[in-house]
Amino acid sequence: MLAGARELPVVNILGSAILVMAFCYWARAVLIPLALAVLLTCLLHPVVTRLQRLGLWRVPSVLLVVLLASALLGGIGWVVMGQLTTLAHDLPQYERNIKRKIADLRQLGKGGVIERVQRSIQDIAADLHGE
Repeated sequence: MLAGARELPVVNILGSAILVMAFCYWARAVLIPLALAVLLTCLLHPVVTRLQRLGLWRVPSVLLVVLLASALLGGIGWVVMGQLTTLAHDLPQYERNIKRKIADLRQLGKGGVIERVQRSIQDIAADLHGE
């Protein structure tokens, strides 16, 4: 009877943990934006406080900081998208260069040191397998 009494709290803890994880999974559509809002609030609060000390009221300070933060994030997104677009446009050229370099390496390896090393490794592997 003591063994059953000891297992019950473990089952309760495990069940509670599963319920909490299931709730977090279900509520992620609300919790993720909420966590992001709290993070942005903590990051932008010092700037708002500084603007208030300079004599700007609270609402205009908050609006100005949010506008500047949005413009900054939008600018960063625009630059990243431009870089990704350029990369996608130049990708076929990179692919041709890589294929040409691989072909050059294969030509370099024919009859040279690399081919002899590969042949030696294949011979050793064949001897180990008894072929």
